Amino acid sequence: MRRIITLVCLCFGYTLLAEATPAIAVSPQILYLGANQRAVSTTVGNLGNEKVSVKVTPYRIENPGTKKEKKVEIKDPHEQGIFVSPQTLVIPPKGERKIRFVRLGAPKVQEQAFVASVVPQVGKLKAKDTNAIKLVIAYGVRVFVLPTHIREAVVLSRDGKQANVTNKGNVSAVLFDGKQCQGKKCTKLPSFRLYPGQTHTVALKASSPVSYEVSYPHAKVAKLTSH
Repeated sequence: MRRIITLVCLCFGYTLLAEATPAIAVSPQILYLGANQRAVSTTVGNLGNEKVSVKVTPYRIENPGTKKEKKVEIKDPHEQGIFVSPQTLVIPPKGERKIRFVRLGAPKVQEQAFVASVVPQVGKLKAKDTNAIKLVIAYGVRVFVLPTHIREAVVLSRDGKQANVTNKGNVSAVLFDGKQCQGKKCTKLPSFRLYPGQTHTVALKASSPVSYEVSYPHAKVAKLTSH
């Protein structure tokens, strides 16, 4: 579950006041929009006993999975190829509302990555003579717009005490359950998402074979093993 925690603090005195903020749940938080689909959706639930207002802000992810990764807010949906609606929700107590992600235009030759921040709105801090703290828990919903012809091609190799995983396809993949075993003793390796055209290097403790499970879009899973 991907969550963003924002802490807002105003300091006026020496007494600490923690004010309650709206609690929401978002599911699913990772979506795949296939070439034969027009739209996908996620559900936002209000866990509280009062109505809550939620703001949704969509972004395009540039250079995903790299040190240059950054979010660019979507101002023109037609230019970016995706429309997110609604961007303001009012949810009754214990109620639910859906957010739709609609593809605009034809699919690209390579997967596109987007993210939408889903943030419950809170009022102004009312404390005048205290330290006032509000803790806001927000969510990030990632959306991957898939190409028409999907190429799933992740390659695993090992060079001494270094494993190299390269994505030669046009969609991202999640590498998980990685391990390096020597006899009955196995060392767990980190999990990660690998985007098209990228190589991820994993430092190893020994010069022995490595294995990973790889999950492609639509929950297709394969096993990779190095020599």
